[in-house]
Formats: sequence, C-alpha cells, structure tokens
Amino acid sequence: MLRIAAHCGNPWIGSRKRINPLIRRTFRTLLWLLATIGAGAAILFVVAAWRLSQGPISLAFLSPYIEDALNTDNQSFGIRLDDTILTWAGWERTLDIRAVNVRALGADGSLIATVPELSLALSARAMMRGMLTPKSIVLFRPRIRLLRERDGHFAMTFAAGEAPSGAIFDRIFVGLLAPPDPDHAIGYLAQFTIVDADLIIEDQSLETSWMAPSAQMSLRRDPLGVKGEVSFDLDVEDQKAQVTVVGDYLARDRRIDLGVDFNRVIPAVFSRLSPQFEPLRALDVPLEGTLTVSMTIDGAVEMVGFDVTGGGGQVVLPKPLPQTREVTRFDIKGRFEGEGQRLQIDNLFVDFGKKGNLYLPAPTDHRMPVRSVRANGEYLLGDGRLNLKRAV
Repeated sequence: MLRIAAHCGNPWIGSRKRINPLIRRTFRTLLWLLATIGAGAAILFVVAAWRLSQGPISLAFLSPYIEDALNTDNQSFGIRLDDTILTWAGWERTLDIRAVNVRALGADGSLIATVPELSLALSARAMMRGMLTPKSIVLFRPRIRLLRERDGHFAMTFAAGEAPSGAIFDRIFVGLLAPPDPDHAIGYLAQFTIVDADLIIEDQSLETSWMAPSAQMSLRRDPLGVKGEVSFDLDVEDQKAQVTVVGDYLARDRRIDLGVDFNRVIPAVFSRLSPQFEPLRALDVPLEGTLTVSMTIDGAVEMVGFDVTGGGGQVVLPKPLPQTREVTRFDIKGRFEGEGQRLQIDNLFVDFGKKGNLYLPAPTDHRMPVRSVRANGEYLLGDGRLNLKRAV
C-alpha cells in the first residue's frame, strides 16, 4: 500500500525517460513549422517587393469604391480617377493602394483640380455603420498655391484648374476642425498629408511670390484643434533656404501658434522681391535660427519671438553711421509685440573681426577700431524711438 501511494503521488517517477523525448520531438517539430512559415512569408514578401519595384499592379476594380468614398457628403464637385494601383512605397510605407490621375470636376464639367496620385485609408468605424469614408488622405506631387490676401486672410488652392478650387481645401480643413461626427463622412477624417508638392507662395499685400519645391505638409485632428507640420526649400533668386514650420490651431481661441526653424536664409535676397522688404537689404548675411509666432485666424500678429545667428557676410549700418561692414558673426535674440508695435532686443552681438572698424563721419572724420558690439534695448515702431539700455 505504501509503495502504491508513493507511485501514485508522483506519476512522473519511472516514466521520465519515456515522456521527455516525446516532448522534445513535438517542440522541435513546432519550431520547424514556425521557421518554415516565417521563411516562406519572408520569401513571398521579398518576391512581392521585387515585383512591385518593377512597376505598380492595377487594381481597377477598386476605382468606383474610392470615388464613392471621396464623393460622400459633397455636392459642389465630383471626384474622378483613371486607375487604382498597388505600388511599393518604400520600407516605411511598404504596400500602398493609390488612385491615379485624380480630378475634381465642377457641376458643369469644368476642371477644378488635378492630383497625379492619391492614397487613402478607410475608416473601420465608418464601415461598421455602413459608410465608406476616408480616415486619412495623402496627395502626391500636386501643384498648390498658398495665398495671403490683402486683408490678411489665408487661402489654399490648386494651381492648375479652370475653376476656383478653394472649396476642396475648405472642406478638408472644416472636417479636421469640427468635432468627430459619426453621421457625416467628413467627421471621420483624422489626417491629411501632402507629399512632394510644388508650392507657390503669394502675398498680395507685399505684391510678391516665390516657389517652394518638394514641399511636405501634414495636418492631423487634435482635441484642441489641429496640429500641423510643413517643410520646404524656399527658392528665391537661385538662393535656397530650408524652412520647417510646426504649429497648432487652437479652435476655441481662434489662434495659431507656430514654431519656425530655418537655415541658409539671406535676408538681403528678399529685399528685391518687394518695396516693403527693402529694410532687409541691410542684412546680407546667411542666417539660421528659430521664430515663434502667435497670430489670430484673421492674420493679426500678436507676438513674434526670434533667436537668430549667422556670419560670413555684410551688414549695412543706418544713419548716423551709414557704411557697409564685413561681419564674421551676427547674433540677435528678442521679440516683437504686435499690439504695442514694440521690438524688444534682449541681445544683439556683431563681430567685425580682428581688423574691424567703424567710420565716424565729419566733423569727426575718423576710422575707429571696433572688433565687436554687444547691446540690448527696445525700438518703438509707432514713435520711431530707440531706447538703448546697454552697449559695449
């Protein structure tokens, strides 16, 4: 009885050598099966990537469904496309379903806008309610015009078209700004992206325009409004400057907060674009730095903060010391307050180099050695008054 109880209390005694090999064979078989499936999937993925790298695959049967998704909740224009393709979009996006030669047509058949390629992701929540509507939209290589009107308002349109196209962007922006609405298709839109756009920037107040090729833009819905990022190379008179803008639109306050990073910007180049840019002629120096901007949706600037550095150029000094001087370094930090038209300079530093000098005109008529200048103060634009607090 004692031997039986002991044996029943531990069923593995006496059978360990018989069971363990079975477990090991099962485990090895399972590993082999998983490895085979993984290797097969990897081979299929590589073959598919190679096949798609040779050219896209047509999925024309999806075109009517994509047109339906883009035309939902819209009466002022209709979307048409030539084909739908499956393409290899790189290792970050991998496979991508795109609509080709997308056109927006007015009620009279006039061409409002055209986009070479468009990609969209459908909302699963909307499909569960029987709606076919995009959650995100990506435009590839469109030509876009960003316009600042004389009254300060901004407008975005497509550059090519026979009729005004602002309604398209208005619909997208309104959809991103509005609270999510499950009863309307545009209420499911969460992100809008533009890739490699030819951007034309026009300012009616300054009566000037410039090109920004290969521009990137991304807007996404946020509980407080919309978050966005724009990056482009600004091309002005064969001078290219890199600019990145990150911003928030706060719907409740109707205010835009922006952060702007830039480099290789030469202000003097912009002075030739418009008479209002003439003061920039004084800074023929490559600059880089950061701007922070707060403005209302109507275009009224509340505050601009700046932290800028540069060197290896020339500055034109104003009266009473009018002259042009080489500078090896230029730093300026401060802010502009729109309401009081007040320019606050927290730090200004100019290095003229070891042989730097300033010419003091008649009656002094003397060239004074000056290696550098450091100062701070404020300039009141309304009164034209400079308050210099410190100068070294």
